[in-house]
Amino acid sequence: MKSNGFLNFIFPNSPHRVRVNVVLLLGRIVFSVLLAYHGLIKVATFSDLSNEFPNPFGLGSAASLSLVIFAEVFCSLLVLIGLVTRLAVMPIVFAMLVAYLFVHGGYIVDGGELPFIYAIIFALIGVTGAGKYSIDYKIHKKFKHKA
Repeated sequence: MKSNGFLNFIFPNSPHRVRVNVVLLLGRIVFSVLLAYHGLIKVATFSDLSNEFPNPFGLGSAASLSLVIFAEVFCSLLVLIGLVTRLAVMPIVFAMLVAYLFVHGGYIVDGGELPFIYAIIFALIGVTGAGKYSIDYKIHKKFKHKA
């Protein structure tokens, strides 16, 4: 039976197609860079923010800010390169859900949409994994061939 390109485009028969992995790569790049940018702004203004940063768990403003910077900068860079992606998204999703629920009161309006969107996007990346164009894939491939 002859393959129909249109039907294969509409109903892809393999989750490992090149375009799926390219979309995962582009998504990791775009959203990791955007989130890291937000974190770098926090790094640059750390002294100003450290006294007034939201502190929903009683850790102190500076400690809460440091944990958010860790998630936004360090963890997003791990996602960007696709290294321990499923672990790296966990602090990001947690930080974004805390921002959405505690800082923005769980409202989508007035700024709450951004942490909500980041939480969803990084949770989806965590579910799918980094894809073929990642360090995770190369490590998995190396371990798979040794076994």
